[in-house]
Amino acid sequence: MKDNPQYYKAISPLYNIPKVSEHKLPPQLVIVGTKDGLETAAQQYVKVLKDAGQSVEFWEHEGRPRGFLDRGSNPNAGTSFVKDDIPAVNRMITFLHTVFR
Repeated sequence: MKDNPQYYKAISPLYNIPKVSEHKLPPQLVIVGTKDGLETAAQQYVKVLKDAGQSVEFWEHEGRPRGFLDRGSNPNAGTSFVKDDIPAVNRMITFLHTVFR
């Protein structure tokens, strides 16, 4: 980013979210594990969406690391399908049911 900040700003979602009056984006669900380390970035993204009037929901999966949905069961990461994926998938299904009624 230090080498070409204009490039990164040009492709960053944070700087390219339109106001809802200009262009309405599809509803978004942002899910992040509280042990992810990207929680602040996700919260910033959600804030920019909300400030633009876009539809967004934010859900924090307590105690989960990054990539909990793509690891299956991983004893080293402390993740398992039942503990991690099922609650997150249920949250996604609820979101989709709400959006596409």
